[in-house]
Amino acid sequence: MSQPFLTEVRGLDSDGVLLLRTSDPAARGAVPTPQSEQEDALLRYAVVLTNTTSHPIIAYYVHWKFTDSGGTVRHGLVKDKSFPGGNPIAPHSAKLLSLDNGIGAGAFGFSQRSQDRMDQRLRFYHEQRGIEASLELVVLDDGTAVGPDSEGWLPHFRAWMDAERDFVHTVLAENSVMSFRQRVLDAREQGFDALPKDAPKSLTRLGGLGDWERDYSRCYQLATGFFAVQVAEWIDQTGEDAAKRRLLLITGSKHYPELRRKGQ
Repeated sequence: MSQPFLTEVRGLDSDGVLLLRTSDPAARGAVPTPQSEQEDALLRYAVVLTNTTSHPIIAYYVHWKFTDSGGTVRHGLVKDKSFPGGNPIAPHSAKLLSLDNGIGAGAFGFSQRSQDRMDQRLRFYHEQRGIEASLELVVLDDGTAVGPDSEGWLPHFRAWMDAERDFVHTVLAENSVMSFRQRVLDAREQGFDALPKDAPKSLTRLGGLGDWERDYSRCYQLATGFFAVQVAEWIDQTGEDAAKRRLLLITGSKHYPELRRKGQ
């Protein structure tokens, strides 16, 4: 791989979380073997998040800033949370992050359409005079949040964490089958109420809107509905008792930390 194409990369080094160019020798283990020349070129615009702390990372976001020759600025964002589902970034491990999903893993495929898509992405990158990548926020598994969070995503992560915890505790506290079912359905309706009037009432829609909502209250409502729809489907498929046991099995050992800024 030749010279790095990112003009600036900023991590949270003082907090033990690094953001590295894919050309950095320290990032080598996290960078997959490219499947084509285009993928090799696209990898130069990716970064590697490296966790040198003693805690797993349960949420993060990285911001890309693109400035073209005319001074026009565009932005890109990669974020993730290990709740619900997902895998934390373990201590002393690393993860490749890219705006081009699946890069380096052959996910683009080898069809002409895929090649054209990669070429289009590369043309965009080549038109930029400056490309900056910055690690804006990291949340550790003890709830500590570090980073400037210039776009205000911490309330989003906090809402998803709180919604799952509150929903699970509320519905599992119900002793009777009917009250358990009703709690789940009430939570589902709470989520549906947060959707636009013409939006389909579905898990996909709740998750899609909730995944990009930064307002805490609205995100909390959407996330609550997201969890409730899943459990309601389990009830329809297997009955209340089985659904309750399944929920307890999945969440019984989970830890829900209070997300807070470092030092608070």
